Amino acid sequence: MTLLGPLPALAQQQTDADAAQEVDQWSVARDLVIGEPPDWLTTVSDLLVAADGSMYVVQQEERLVRKFASDGELTLSIGRRGRGPGEFLDPRTVGWLADTLMVADWRLRRISAFSPSGDVHYTITTGVRASVRHLPLAVLTNGRILAEQSWNNQEVVEGRETVRHLLLLDREGATVAPFADLAFGIFQAMVEIVVPSGPTLTFTKHPFSNSDLWDVDPEGSGVVVVTQADLDPDNPQFSVTRLAPSGREEWNRSFRYTPQPVTDAMARDTIAAVTEMFVSYPFFGEQVPHGQIERAVRKAIRMPSVLAPVSAVVAGRDGTTWIRREAVGEQHPAWMVLDEQGVWIAQLRMPAGLRVHQADRHHVWGVELDELDAPRVVRYRVRSAGER
Repeated sequence: MTLLGPLPALAQQQTDADAAQEVDQWSVARDLVIGEPPDWLTTVSDLLVAADGSMYVVQQEERLVRKFASDGELTLSIGRRGRGPGEFLDPRTVGWLADTLMVADWRLRRISAFSPSGDVHYTITTGVRASVRHLPLAVLTNGRILAEQSWNNQEVVEGRETVRHLLLLDREGATVAPFADLAFGIFQAMVEIVVPSGPTLTFTKHPFSNSDLWDVDPEGSGVVVVTQADLDPDNPQFSVTRLAPSGREEWNRSFRYTPQPVTDAMARDTIAAVTEMFVSYPFFGEQVPHGQIERAVRKAIRMPSVLAPVSAVVAGRDGTTWIRREAVGEQHPAWMVLDEQGVWIAQLRMPAGLRVHQADRHHVWGVELDELDAPRVVRYRVRSAGER
């Protein structure tokens, strides 16, 4: 990762073995599920929690945001399909700017501002004066728009495009400043499957991705970046950095770790899972033999020798940072929790199928899939050692 702000004032290095002996041991217990039959949910692209514990759930396919009370009761629907004020075509992310709800639409390249009760306040269209194609992500506390420069999938897979660019835009989409550069590393796989009408190219996230990761906190007051794509095998360590809205580095931490090898079983199970994913698509499964799809998947997925040390990062609601470690082959991957200064304070394990969207010292909110692959919003209560 290339940081594009002043040098850090604070840095620290810890090792897995040393720090794990000192940190608190936490656990989680699920205490809320939203989306059980017959109240199904569709694809959840993002989730935001309010101060009173209510939840705003972005439903990308339905082009709306649903609000649920802290007990799971549906209380409000915001938006609908369209291009007008308060309408969406591709809602993806949601965050707070003070007490205003900010929803980013990638297709319209704009951010819509709502009151907590769903009234439309205003719209920021970032494509008006955009000098580069981009995806709007969030409004930061300094009023700037955090965006990601668009990339070409095939160029990324082929190694011709190697860097992800985070940008700061003004409210008309003009680039104010670069924010951070992140290495793609192993990021996507390009699967070429020949159907009767000819070859098709499909891009999917690489199951052994080692790309640099980032997340913006719900209030827009900071961005956390994990650097891991270009690690030195003789000195294995990843770094975690928190950036202020200006791009200034607030703190940086480095963590040494023991690389975990990619085993034959991991490779075999992963190839099988990705193959079944493609077989489940009628376009492929009904036209192409299973073995042909499997060969295409094997050709596309380049197997690294070791797992990336970090598989997800979440910027917490209370200044904490949550880091999921190696997840392939784990039913309950380990998570590290860093405090407001980036010090490792706790570790815990959570289900592999849980995609965490929000977290603090008391609760974790995320999405799990049921046995029919339907999404459910879940909340877990965080318990410290000895707490029942």
